[in-house]
Amino acid sequence: MIWRILTIFLFSVKLSFGLTFAWISDTHLEIGRERLADSERRFSLSSQLLKAAIAEINRDASVEFVVLTGDLINDGRTYNLDALLMELAQLEKPYFVVIGNNDSSSPGSGFGISKQTFFSAFPNSFLVPGRGYWSRTWRNFLLIGIDGIYPGEEEIFFTSEFLKWFKGELQKNSGKKLILFSHYPPIKLKQFFSQSIQASDKNISDFFSLLKQPSKVVGCFSGHLHQALSQRIENINFFVASALVQYPHVFYKVTVGESSIKIREKTVASDIVLKESKALLEKYFQSHPLQKALFEINSKHQLEGTHYY
Repeated sequence: MIWRILTIFLFSVKLSFGLTFAWISDTHLEIGRERLADSERRFSLSSQLLKAAIAEINRDASVEFVVLTGDLINDGRTYNLDALLMELAQLEKPYFVVIGNNDSSSPGSGFGISKQTFFSAFPNSFLVPGRGYWSRTWRNFLLIGIDGIYPGEEEIFFTSEFLKWFKGELQKNSGKKLILFSHYPPIKLKQFFSQSIQASDKNISDFFSLLKQPSKVVGCFSGHLHQALSQRIENINFFVASALVQYPHVFYKVTVGESSIKIREKTVASDIVLKESKALLEKYFQSHPLQKALFEINSKHQLEGTHYY
């Protein structure tokens, strides 16, 4: 009887104060192996790596849901989308996705799926047909998925349509803590090395003006850069994930508490694969010094550990 009461109490505490989710980014699933050779991105292993991540997540009873922050498929190819859906069907947890720049065709490319086709493949994420952003409530949290992919409009991230909708979602859920997901980080790369948002960026300024209570913002989780980064700007945590398809082949387990976020890396590759992938990445760095500098930051495992909000 005492054990039952204790179990109910602990479950109630979990319901009130926290949640745990898995975070995967940049899987770049590619099944046309004859089309692309491995580089720093291990296309030949992309399916295997995703399978391993899904198996690990399914074994972890503490994970409540999964979020995939874009570039789930490579080059917006139809057959890659089909393969992705087959893999994700093996997940035993609810999952949500945001679109990345590789998840649909680029203007003038002449191949690949449209953004609308991608959205329609994930009706549990994109509830409104044709709209690439979404919201979910999960107990005392508001989850927001952002569509920051506007081909040909590189400076657009937060559209006026999104900001109007976002304001309404915040008003309807004013008592909930906010967690944001996007593919592109909503702040520019150089701002990861500063402490403030550029006032000249109108869209960013409008976005931050809506976050009137930053203490309620758990953080923003993104991908795209293929490097693990974290930065706290204007009292808000910005996190960027390493790519699953690239060394060190990790996804993340995120546990959100009353005022803290614990992030842990989960490697899904064997020691042999890690050694091969690291060598390929170092070869790539020989002609990409900026990426090498970011990798050195990544090697410090900035995301791992406890962050506060």
